[in-house]
Amino acid sequence: MKILSIILVMILIPMHALAATIITVPLDSRPISLEYLENLVNMGGDDFISVNKEYLDTNNELGYNIYKHGDSAQVRKNIEELVSTNNTTNSSVILNMSSYIHGGLVDGRQVKSEEEINTALNELDTLITTYDNPIYYVHINLPRVLPDSRATRIWPNKEVLEGLGFYYVSFNPDEGSNIEVFVTPEEFLLEWAYVENKKYELGEQSLYEWEKAFLSHFNENYLNNPIYQDYIKNYQAMFEQASYIAKDLITKTTEGKIDELIISTDDYQLPSVIQYLDEQDLILIPKNKQGDIIKFNFVRRYLEVEPESIYNFHKTLVGLSQSNDSKLGIGEKINYIFGTDEIPQLIYARDLAKRTGVSTNFLTVNTQYSEVTQDVGSYDVLSTQQLYNQRMNFVRCKSKMGYHFGVEVNSTPFQFYIKRYDKSQQTIDYSSINALISDMFTQYNSGVNIGLIELYNENIHLREERAVVSQLQDKQLLLEIGLEGNSITQLATYSAWNTEGNAIGLALAHAQVYGIVDSLPLSISKIEECGKWHYKILLQHLIEDNFYTAGIKADINFKDYYIYGDNTIYYDLLQDLEINDLLDAFSKNDYTTSLNEVPLDYDSFEIKSLLFPWNRIYDLYVDVEVE
Repeated sequence: MKILSIILVMILIPMHALAATIITVPLDSRPISLEYLENLVNMGGDDFISVNKEYLDTNNELGYNIYKHGDSAQVRKNIEELVSTNNTTNSSVILNMSSYIHGGLVDGRQVKSEEEINTALNELDTLITTYDNPIYYVHINLPRVLPDSRATRIWPNKEVLEGLGFYYVSFNPDEGSNIEVFVTPEEFLLEWAYVENKKYELGEQSLYEWEKAFLSHFNENYLNNPIYQDYIKNYQAMFEQASYIAKDLITKTTEGKIDELIISTDDYQLPSVIQYLDEQDLILIPKNKQGDIIKFNFVRRYLEVEPESIYNFHKTLVGLSQSNDSKLGIGEKINYIFGTDEIPQLIYARDLAKRTGVSTNFLTVNTQYSEVTQDVGSYDVLSTQQLYNQRMNFVRCKSKMGYHFGVEVNSTPFQFYIKRYDKSQQTIDYSSINALISDMFTQYNSGVNIGLIELYNENIHLREERAVVSQLQDKQLLLEIGLEGNSITQLATYSAWNTEGNAIGLALAHAQVYGIVDSLPLSISKIEECGKWHYKILLQHLIEDNFYTAGIKADINFKDYYIYGDNTIYYDLLQDLEINDLLDAFSKNDYTTSLNEVPLDYDSFEIKSLLFPWNRIYDLYVDVEVE
């Protein structure tokens, strides 16, 4: 009889009642990599464990602008301890190689010794074979193309150098009034990589005469000069090393040791002078079959161009069809995602879908209110639509014929809207904004969950207007257009953070978890707890992405706000953000939304932490306490 009772209890327990344990080695110590991932995991109803933060890299030591390297050896020791005590089939392990091998994302932009790399890869092999019960997700990001001098010197001095612009003006003296002719070492190396790899791919005949002159000067005075030689070789070598690591991980995955491998690319960008010359129609830049500008660089060479590229290596192991699936985000074991900071959250959203067997019912994304979605952003590899499709495929566990892992679409429909601003756009079309808002809430009022992604594409002028969010907060406007029962609080997701790939990926991760929780047979108390974390995430994005980044960031002087310490509120910054009305809209519960048919009514929305996590104004840590 006791056995029968146990069986009946097990049958009656909802599928997701037993929380999984998510264990991670973060990309680095930033909130986007650590605290914000923890928020998403908590929203999904799972338990979160990370390696000790003191082993991760930081850039806020005692108020000085000094980068502190992470300790990858201690990270590997710590993760082994965590996995050994959670060696169950109900655990998922997300391993970011930036901290596991290099000591952090910034350190991953430097050359490591061959011994250090092989030691880390051997320890990874031991970890995943010794403790083989969890699901292992391994993420390797290929370094950004712009050199990073925070972790180590990338040039022997801080001299300014004759860049590509200098040679363009030398050959075109009548067109050079607004062209930068002298550049930093970082930009100098980026320019060399562009011209060198253009020559590698298309031949010397593809180069303009001024590009040839630049390359000749670079080779003669720098590449063959002992003072500079090692710095230049190290710049190229870090991409070659990343390729080596990626191939080793592909092998481990095809052998069945790693459950899933995600290969990502950090920021792609053109040299500033090339971008300017293109915008002014002064030169013709090579484009691919889709009509997008080719961003020649060493990541592109080692990922897809050279005979021994990562793509070609992958293809030889699994065949053309499977390797092509991976590029679209529909691979079962290996996927390529062009971005970086959003990847861990995308991995968790995919893992939740895999474990619950449920995916959000995403409708076709609405881009009709965007200026353009078919070109490539300044720091991205693919067009807006392609970035969205790739990430959407990944979080849904999409396959060529359906869905991997038995995942089924089973939730309230979810409608995403993308509002993308053209880089050269000068004014806001408020009639289009109001039409967008009307469309969104018409969908919401019909029972559809809604999410908004704003992509500013470096248009600081329009970004500072904060048009959409400002209109969403305007009760009188909503009343005038027949939406008096609607509010910004009814958004399921909002995202506008950093690059297009980042913003889209973070929004999709949040939306996927939202939709899954919205459909699972959870208790009311569990749903209410998940709802708190949902609002923390939504408000964090609204405050950081919109009120801060879009609003006041361009006018910020870091020293005016600097306070050292964790769990600190910068009260001057809080006052400048002017977010009281936003928090009031959530706390008044006038327009309550629901999750899994449970109204999300909370009495208190209070800023618990508001600070710069690193010594810079680039990102903001926002922690909202919801009770």
